[in-house]
Amino acid sequence: MRRRPARAASRVLATAAATALLLGACGTDGPPTAAPTGLQVSLDTQESPGDDGSGTVDWEASWELVWVPLPDATGYVARWSTSEGTPETEPEPVEGTSLEVDVAAGSSPPERVSADLSAGVLFTSSQLSVSVAGVGEDGTTGPWSVWVPVGDVPADGRPVGSRGP
Repeated sequence: MRRRPARAASRVLATAAATALLLGACGTDGPPTAAPTGLQVSLDTQESPGDDGSGTVDWEASWELVWVPLPDATGYVARWSTSEGTPETEPEPVEGTSLEVDVAAGSSPPERVSADLSAGVLFTSSQLSVSVAGVGEDGTTGPWSVWVPVGDVPADGRPVGSRGP
């Protein structure tokens, strides 16, 4: 089973690109003034025959978070939180306006693949969250996005906590 990113994510990014062209680069000296918005998530799963000859199926799942580009950001960073708390570490640089995480992988009998894959993704989403922020030309970090459970994919592709009124 292979799922493609939600079409809504493509529409959000197309709208963001058009907005960025209309606004142009702001080129401010400080940090971005807003947190990333338009958060969309998707899950991509892949399956292949196991190579041990036992009839098992190897499977893996990767999760992607995308957001609308900030006109006053020159880059982005991510911070992570586990169920044990948020570590006091430096935020990690992110390439572009998306973040992909391998959330689960395994090998199962064919009749167990769906259940095992779902359990692996659920376990990750209950243990790991991410938040992203824009970085300004001067290297300072702007406001952070909401915390997003890694692996969680609501039906509409919008993470819990990112929905507006």
